[in-house]
Amino acid sequence: MPSKLDYGQKHFLVLIDKDKDEDGWTKVSDVVMPLIKKMPPELVEVEPGRCRMTTEGESVFSAMTKWL
Repeated sequence: MPSKLDYGQKHFLVLIDKDKDEDGWTKVSDVVMPLIKKMPPELVEVEPGRCRMTTEGESVFSAMTKWL
């Protein structure tokens, strides 16, 4: 069973959504990348220098923001 997201992980989802381009990709600095790589792979797809939410990540984010 997946664990709950901590505050930092929730905050990263907000930032990914806020800064995404038309394809859903967000640029990620070298300083932040190690933290992004710790995100659950079910929620965030990571490539060198960028990341985006998966379909499941988008669903979690959408549900999460309804309650904030």
